[in-house]
Amino acid sequence: MLNILVLCLTYTVKIIEPYCAKTTVRLWHELYKEKKIAHDFSEMISPQTDYTYFALIRYNEIRSISECEKNKLSAVTIKCIANAPNSSHESALLLKYLFENNIKIKNNVQVTWKLENMYLESSFEK
Repeated sequence: MLNILVLCLTYTVKIIEPYCAKTTVRLWHELYKEKKIAHDFSEMISPQTDYTYFALIRYNEIRSISECEKNKLSAVTIKCIANAPNSSHESALLLKYLFENNIKIKNNVQVTWKLENMYLESSFEK
């Protein structure tokens, strides 16, 4: 039980610079290709400077990155999510954190995260 508590306390979410997101996402992309693992974040390989990037960090290592954009009403929406190989559960944690902070998901985001978002919406309605 104590081990689970320690693991939960080690995650932080921070805004990172686009060049940091670009480097990390490209490295993950290369790892996925090398291991022949399917992935759906290819549109994040060239991050835009006008987007905001949130990173889920564990023990000083980026485990998941979300690409978010601001609309004219200053609402922030999630455009895409990427994660290190075998770390999709950490992307789910990042999505939950962003959801709890009123950052919504776009309609054209990856299917996996759209489904996770639907689960979060239904569990918060109860």
